Amino acid sequence: MDTTPKPRLDMRDIAVSYGPVQVLHGVDLRLAPAEIHALLGENGAGKSSLMNVLGGVVAPVRGTVAIDGTVHPLRTPREAQRAGVAFIHQELNLINDLDVAENLFLGRELRTAGFRQAGRMRQRAADVLDRLGVRLRPDTLVGTLDAAHKQFVEIARALLFDARVVILDEPTTALAEHEVAQLFACMRQLRDQGVAMVYISHKLREVTQVCDRYTVLRDGRVVANGAVADTDEHRLADAMVGATLAARSTPVPHAVGEPLLSVEGLHAPGVHGIDFRVRAGEVVGLTGLAGDGRAELIDTLCGNVPPHAGRIGIAGHTRAPRSPRAALRQGLGLVPRNRKESSILKDLTIQQNQSISAMSAVSRWGAVDGRAERARAQAAREQLRIKLHHLDDPITSLSGGNQQKVILAKWLATGAPVLVLDNPTQGVDVGAKAEIYPLIRGLAAQGKAVVVSSAEIPELQQVCDRVLVFYRGRIVAELTNAQVEEDAVIRCATGVGHAPSPVHSTESP
Repeated sequence: MDTTPKPRLDMRDIAVSYGPVQVLHGVDLRLAPAEIHALLGENGAGKSSLMNVLGGVVAPVRGTVAIDGTVHPLRTPREAQRAGVAFIHQELNLINDLDVAENLFLGRELRTAGFRQAGRMRQRAADVLDRLGVRLRPDTLVGTLDAAHKQFVEIARALLFDARVVILDEPTTALAEHEVAQLFACMRQLRDQGVAMVYISHKLREVTQVCDRYTVLRDGRVVANGAVADTDEHRLADAMVGATLAARSTPVPHAVGEPLLSVEGLHAPGVHGIDFRVRAGEVVGLTGLAGDGRAELIDTLCGNVPPHAGRIGIAGHTRAPRSPRAALRQGLGLVPRNRKESSILKDLTIQQNQSISAMSAVSRWGAVDGRAERARAQAAREQLRIKLHHLDDPITSLSGGNQQKVILAKWLATGAPVLVLDNPTQGVDVGAKAEIYPLIRGLAAQGKAVVVSSAEIPELQQVCDRVLVFYRGRIVAELTNAQVEEDAVIRCATGVGHAPSPVHSTESP
């Protein structure tokens, strides 16, 4: 008698085609009960298509999906929900103007004789939140919650209706470090209660921290799987891209010129006494813990928030910009943190997104010169090696890495001598990162002054000449590239072993 327990999830021989293009070629994916399983792969590897099959969004051309030994057709998202599948997307599906309990029961309210049972719903909401180990009142307005607690509400909604398989799509993208720790504690609590989870992420360090097993997709096929305990970040990355990625390389210094960005004695909301310079041909990194002043500094540099005191000099202009438009006129371009909300116009084509920040360069007498626009877009495509089918395709047709290249192209088109890149590879896979890093160094080689804000230490090691570490709104350390090691950065960013006072730049004049 076979006593082997049935898999919680058993996807077999899944094939998916979009028209003549086959994107999944006989993929198998199995999860045991009480397992956190990482689904890895570059953008375009097939992860979304496979999860859309599980979520009832896409019908496979062949293959089966079984949950606890029962095969389910999963022809619609509702059928997937009934089978015990919950899909928590990167863009959370919550209504800020409703409270937690109302969001949990949205569209599935408890009623008696037609009347909503608000008390019963709040009690059930409290019970499921307690099951997650989350301290959160059911009557709390969702709009007042931070990103982590919004994630908890989504997970609670899945549990409320007996989800046995939960798909988490890039759940930590918008979370600070302490919020990631909270989410992982919540996930482990779920696992201990027998829930199986599919965890999709490009952050391989997080995968090794929270996942039990992994599956790697490449070009629509499974190329590796196994226990996370038996592998490491480097081997996972190599499996994703199909090649051995280069180890850390020290950036080759470029000839530097005069300072193009100067900040002296800057005080603004969240930052205190900031002093630093960035010269032409130089990449300077900003790092620290979430909420320690980097985001606030960038808001001030770009004119979103006026300074209380101090001086900001941009390419010879000595007056602090009062708006992003003014900052761009002075010569500072920003690649914002949130690509989807702040950088791309989803209804426009790739070409239009590239040229929109420099319309004067492709316009005559107020009308767009189509040939000039096309020529510039094609030149940027070749320079940045943007992978696309047609420049007239919608920007949303591109992978995250190629969208990020289009955003870089947009700001390069302005000719801005100072570029601020806020988390430039957020949500981008390891292969695309390896392509973007040389592009950032290339900007410095062209004589631009580049600022890169990132919490990813390997990223700072790859691209920065110097790194400024923030702690409680102040710059507390300036590290050369050779000094940028994880332990050194963490000690500075947590205030260990030094006074939290400003450190003036030590670069040579």
